[in-house]
Amino acid sequence: MDEVQNQVRELLWDWHRHKHKGSKHGAFQRFWEAIKTDCDISHKKVLDELRRDGRVSWDLLARAVGVCGPDDDYEDRLEHFAGLWQEHRGVAPPGYCGRIVIAGQVVRDALVTPADARDDKSRIAMLEREHDRAQLELVDQHRRIKELQGQIAGLTANLQHQAEEAEADRRRLINSIENVSEQMRQDVARQHQEGAELNARIDRLVRENADLIAHQEVLTRARDQAEHRAGRLVTERDRAETRAGQLAQERDDAEARASQHLVALGELRQSTDQERFRLYEMINDLREKVSALSDNRNEQSKRARPIRVMEEDDPFGWGRGGAPPVLK
Repeated sequence: MDEVQNQVRELLWDWHRHKHKGSKHGAFQRFWEAIKTDCDISHKKVLDELRRDGRVSWDLLARAVGVCGPDDDYEDRLEHFAGLWQEHRGVAPPGYCGRIVIAGQVVRDALVTPADARDDKSRIAMLEREHDRAQLELVDQHRRIKELQGQIAGLTANLQHQAEEAEADRRRLINSIENVSEQMRQDVARQHQEGAELNARIDRLVRENADLIAHQEVLTRARDQAEHRAGRLVTERDRAETRAGQLAQERDDAEARASQHLVALGELRQSTDQERFRLYEMINDLREKVSALSDNRNEQSKRARPIRVMEEDDPFGWGRGGAPPVLK
């Protein structure tokens, strides 16, 4: 069994193990079920080509590469198997038109023309590819021809329509030229009339301009006088502001002195209140002392006064017609 046969079998077993969670047994059956709808090949032929002593064909190998791997690296894996095929079987894969890579080196570029093919199947594949390309180009040419025919028909109709519109435009242009000529004659006459009116207006404007110049001179003198008065007013305003500043300074000084006087007055009022309070205390003390002395004197008077028998006509003991006795 050559290496090509071995790697194809390993590829199918790995695919069956990873995708279908199976073992080697049944891998070829699964592979045939996956490709039988796209190609006319029997189960027996698949098994004959894939058995250990069989010889797999390039068509079946290419289908195995397409089924057992992702599409994004299909070309790379196919180039690898093509190199393996040429290395172990001595010839390029029949019917294969792509690159052949052996050990990372490109040993054959992709075929460009049928003359580059070395075998009939590759040559037929290239011819079929060119035939398909030619068919596509032919279909595209037919489509483009139909499009061009439609464009030509549209352009013809458009040109006819444009010719009709051009004729109508020519007639309208002739009418417009005649109308414009008449309008120009009327405009010339109107311009002559407007010119005369404009000259009269210019003369009037010249006179008005002279009046305006004279009035401007009057206004200029008035402005100069006003500016002179404004200068005096500014000077007076500056003096007034200076005087106002002086008055403000004097007011501030007066307020400062008033504040000092108020402080002194407050202190004097406070000392007066304290003195008054002290005098009130002294007066109260004196009153208490006077009251005590008065009480003491009354007591002494009571003890020193003699006891007399009051007479009927002298109840107070003063004697007849006499003065009150003097206590000693």
